[in-house]
Amino acid sequence: MFLTRRAEDAPEPAARASLANALEADLFLSIHTGGDPDAHGASASYFGHSRWRSEAGVVLARLVVDEVSKVGLEDAGTQGKTLTVLRETRMPAVVLDCGVVTNGDDEELLADPFARARLASAIATAFLRFAREPVSG
Repeated sequence: MFLTRRAEDAPEPAARASLANALEADLFLSIHTGGDPDAHGASASYFGHSRWRSEAGVVLARLVVDEVSKVGLEDAGTQGKTLTVLRETRMPAVVLDCGVVTNGDDEELLADPFARARLASAIATAFLRFAREPVSG
């Protein structure tokens, strides 16, 4: 595992994608907490648009949301997007919105260190499931 972003720096998304490509990473995951006051739960984005989508990204996004939802976040689904880190990486890539800090229930869960450890474990479980499940297309 390699971090492409630390608290003290904020590399551009293209630089993060380039680093992942240079490292020949197997998977790319960007973890965020949302701030939309009308949103809640966990959602994940994979590279996709009206003419094409990353089938491996679709599978990985679904697995991550499935596992994270077991920790107590509502399943807010998956969607295709053309974000730089999804478009420019050469491996399955997902942007995970792991709860919404402006939602009281999500904020409470995210503030709990034990729950955060369970979220990390859930993400690891999703990666293991992805490694075991074949992806077609």
